[in-house]
This record gives sequence, structure tokens and C-alpha cells, in this order.
Amino acid sequence: MHTSIFPGQRKQLTKRREEYIQYLAREILYLTRPRWGEVRQIAASNLVALFICGTVITSPEEKEEVLKVLETMGADASGRNFVRAMDALKELYKEQDRVREGGGDEKEVDWHVHLRDKGLLDFSLFGI
Repeated sequence: MHTSIFPGQRKQLTKRREEYIQYLAREILYLTRPRWGEVRQIAASNLVALFICGTVITSPEEKEEVLKVLETMGADASGRNFVRAMDALKELYKEQDRVREGGGDEKEVDWHVHLRDKGLLDFSLFGI
């Protein structure tokens, strides 16, 4: 998925490319969400995709769903990886809301830089 590799990258995307990114993020969310009340375990390798999905998704409803999927899938998981990913995304969403309320575009928030500056970017949570 195309996301922030360098500061400001998302602000430089064409509308068509941004729409494609949103499509890919929704596909990841679709593939990871529980179906018909079942709780499916999520492999640690899928945590990366779901986290990146959460960093680029723009719909408030889908942001909330990313958090719910992380919470549901991480309920039985060992370790704190799911909780740490949720904490990082919640902080990112707060900053995006703050920028938007100030008249800016949430794409101005570089997730990598913001989470690193807040001490919430820990790639060990992805096993890297």
C-alpha cells in the first residue's frame, strides 16, 4: 500500500491515486474484520497491514472499525502488540482531528514522523 515513505508524500498524490489507496485500505479492513459473529485470529504478519490501513483510511467510521478489529483480534493474542498499535492509531487520529478542526487537511499529518516524535513508533511491535 502506498503511504508515507517521506514527509508530505500523501499531499502530493493525485486524486485518483488517493482513491486507490482508500480502496486498498478498505480491502484490508474487509479481509480482517470478523464475519457473522466469529472471532478470527489475526496473524502477527497481518498486524502490519491493518496498522498501515489505519494510518491511511480517512473515513471516521472506518477508523473506528480498524480500532475495533484490532481490539477484537488482539483480545486473545499474547503480548501487547495489538494494544500498542491501537494506542498509536488513537494518537494519530487525535492529531488528524486537531489539524482538521484547525482548517487543515489530515494528510498534512505524517503518521511516521508524528508517531516517532510521540515515542509511539516502535517497529518491534511488527517483529522487525
